[in-house]
Amino acid sequence: KVTQAHLQNIRRLRREIKTHSICYHPNIIQLYHVHQDVASLYIIEEYAQYGDLFDVVNNINNRRAPLSFVLFTCSQIVLALTYLHQRNILFRDLRLENIVVSGDLRMKLTDFGNAKFLSRRQKTYTLCGVPESCAPEMLCSKGYSHSVDWWALGVLLYEMSIGYSPFYSENEMDTYARILNRDL
Repeated sequence: KVTQAHLQNIRRLRREIKTHSICYHPNIIQLYHVHQDVASLYIIEEYAQYGDLFDVVNNINNRRAPLSFVLFTCSQIVLALTYLHQRNILFRDLRLENIVVSGDLRMKLTDFGNAKFLSRRQKTYTLCGVPESCAPEMLCSKGYSHSVDWWALGVLLYEMSIGYSPFYSENEMDTYARILNRDL
């Protein structure tokens, strides 16, 4: 029997493969091949020697990256997001775990399971991504567009610079309340 969760995973994989098939940018992980057998689907992507940015930042003293590293990372992510937005792709899941570091120290976006094709005039309403990175307009159910990726970049830069997320709480609803009510 096919479950709702199984169908959702299939949709995520389709989005991932479709997005990868049209994206060729030095700051986006490249998809080399997709193979399916009877039991599994295999996605072969470019190798990222240093793993994800979460692990890289966690190995830095006090989880606070030097400003030069934060700016270096930011510049590369800005290039990737700009590229995606020019192609009407909304990333919607920007966080340290979804950025990998290649052998030449290039930051690359990965995991396009939440990506959505959306023109600048359109809005979408789905709540997705991790709670700490959700933009206020995503939480208010009034519709949102590409600005949520820029909000998430700000959260990511804060986390890299300070060592923790600006809105984190053990309680997910408290995290959402902090996003909506915190004076920045």
